[in-house]
Amino acid sequence: MPSEVSAPVTISKDATSYPILIRVTNGASKKDKKIKYSTVVENKDLEDFWKEYANVLKNGITGLKKKDKKKNKKKKTKAGVSK
Repeated sequence: MPSEVSAPVTISKDATSYPILIRVTNGASKKDKKIKYSTVVENKDLEDFWKEYANVLKNGITGLKKKDKKKNKKKKTKAGVSK
């Protein structure tokens, strides 16, 4: 089954800026669980893109739980120390 192909981005030869390709994944190691996203952002829209991207990340982080730190402090013995 052929996949959809988006229209290519055309750039005039006198343009001084180029669009930026941004790719992200969900970080899963298994192929069946891995999700990939990509987008093309124009330079003029880059600042707005990063603001929105930061908001998405902040909203996703709120559900994370901090790791519990174990208190495994071993007391040092003073064997062999004389005053």
